[in-house]
Amino acid sequence: MANEPLSALHADHDRDRDPRVGLAIEEAGLATWESDLVTGESMWSANHFRLFGYPIDPSGRATLEMWSSLLHPDDRERVSAEIGRARRNRTLFRCEYRIIRADSGETVWIEPHGRFLYDSAGRATRLLGVCFDTTARKQAEEQLIRRETQLDLATRIVGIGVFDHDHIGDRLYWSDQFRKIHGMPPHVTPSVQLLDAQTHPDDRAALLAAIEAAHDPRGDGKFTSEYRLKVSDGDVRWLVGSAQTFFDGEGADRRPIRTVGAELDVTDRKRIETDLRAERESLRLALEASSAGAFDWDAATGRMHWTDGHYRIYGLEPGSVPASYETWLSRVHPDDVERVKRAVQDAFESHERYRTEFRVFRAGDGEERWIESQGLT
Repeated sequence: MANEPLSALHADHDRDRDPRVGLAIEEAGLATWESDLVTGESMWSANHFRLFGYPIDPSGRATLEMWSSLLHPDDRERVSAEIGRARRNRTLFRCEYRIIRADSGETVWIEPHGRFLYDSAGRATRLLGVCFDTTARKQAEEQLIRRETQLDLATRIVGIGVFDHDHIGDRLYWSDQFRKIHGMPPHVTPSVQLLDAQTHPDDRAALLAAIEAAHDPRGDGKFTSEYRLKVSDGDVRWLVGSAQTFFDGEGADRRPIRTVGAELDVTDRKRIETDLRAERESLRLALEASSAGAFDWDAATGRMHWTDGHYRIYGLEPGSVPASYETWLSRVHPDDVERVKRAVQDAFESHERYRTEFRVFRAGDGEERWIESQGLT
């Protein structure tokens, strides 16, 4: 059998095959081949010639060299190893690799499925199979990998942890950054119960209510909340979480099927805010104790802010009138207005400390008082 010409083998094979099967294979875009490993001759289907960029030979004749010469250099060793393994083990040959088309030089990904036939002495004499173009799928996979890599890099840089909850299969995914935020090692299996156990007792009720609202089929599935965690080392962390729940079905049959979301550790920001509030409170108490007031003036926009003590210096109830440069000048003694305006202007031009004394008339009782004003531009 090994010495029979390939054309005869091919003819015998065709006689036993339903022509409709061959037509279906061609219409499906599949390429078939048979190779005589003794003579090096092959028989290719029309789709096989098209896939490799060769003109179609009506007789279907080809050679093993026509195939091997188009193998991508970077894939040759791997393909050879897979062929050798399938041949030795008498298993299916399946190996996705690249070829360089004969006509255009375009690189194309293909996936062949082939099987060896052996003679009575156990020698592989023929290889036959089918292959198809997987370029579009491979490009889509590579693009997805690039996007996932970029997303992973971006989330790591920003410090965002990502999670994905499949409600139907009750499967939960945590990104590496999510695990880092929660102090969960890679070997820990994701679970909702572990996250619930970490939630700060004072925030648990509000967080659960927000989650239940997001999972409510009558809602829009959106979730945004700020909450605290008590992690394994006893440290308390502040998180901001956002998520979107997706639903399936309509009306009474509508149900949540998936929730995708992200968390950001804002502990440092919270600590800064707490420190700022403490500093402001200390400043407020100091100003009240010294009967002083403070102001903040943005000369570019005209916006001005006065503390309550600043209002009281001028005999005004806090917030009773808009804080403005004009309102301030209106309380200054007429004999001191020009001197005060000049002092302010000099401070802006020199970018030095502003300091001056002037008289004001308190609102209500008209009492005249001397004020010392200082500032930085």
